[in-house]
Amino acid sequence: MKNYIFIKNLLKKVYTKIEEGKVYTGDTYLFMNKSVKVCFDENDKKESDYPDLQYVITKHCFELSWLFFELNHSFYSVFNSLIEREFYRRLAVTVNYVLKQNPDIDSKLLLLSALYEATVILEEMNNNTLFVSAYLQLKMMAKETRVKKVLKKSPKILKNISHNKKLTPNL
Repeated sequence: MKNYIFIKNLLKKVYTKIEEGKVYTGDTYLFMNKSVKVCFDENDKKESDYPDLQYVITKHCFELSWLFFELNHSFYSVFNSLIEREFYRRLAVTVNYVLKQNPDIDSKLLLLSALYEATVILEEMNNNTLFVSAYLQLKMMAKETRVKKVLKKSPKILKNISHNKKLTPNL
């Protein structure tokens, strides 16, 4: 996989920061993208434009947001929309599971559990064994079908698009 060593080294730096307690928590921004929203409590849940949005509710929301921003920076070069959604979905599932098993977990262990899952995903990407959920694949196929229908209605647009480009990412 392209950038594997680079990303692995970035993850090692993040691990060192967590171990040394150098987690930046002074930011007031909580992480949110199309897949995940990190919240402090249930009151932070609001109606979203993203129907599949998963919430991670924790008192360690600022530390976790810091980690998610760091991971976004580390993996940015290999993300496409499908892999990015699967990546954050799995991180949210992992963190929510850890929080359910141990509601009083300290921030360091919570961050390390999320970082471990990110490392597992990196290895799966490197070995071409990353499993993207069938649900997300079906959503992408449906989107591709809608795009094709629109393009059929507009022959001028169709002529300007290269026929070699795929609308769905290569996995």
